[in-house]
Amino acid sequence: MIRKYPNRRLYDTEQSRYITCDELAAMMLKARGPVSVQNSKREDVTAEVYATIVSDLVRKGSIAPAALLPLILAALQDPDPFRVPTSPRAVGGFT
Repeated sequence: MIRKYPNRRLYDTEQSRYITCDELAAMMLKARGPVSVQNSKREDVTAEVYATIVSDLVRKGSIAPAALLPLILAALQDPDPFRVPTSPRAVGGFT
């Protein structure tokens, strides 16, 4: 469980230490799925934090927003957004 504090700091409750957005992104990739993030009121803010991570990556030039946007929109419509599309129809719009 990750806690997000008002000052944008992220705290990993399992490791009892503060982590960076980059570390959270790595945790998400290693888990092959979402890592839950709650604020101090125990509200789910996972999507907000992930949006911040994506925004930071675009700002740093690590990813191209034009290539990423269709993938994000497709994932939002998919009941299992961490499933890798395999059918030609599913990936046709991204090639």
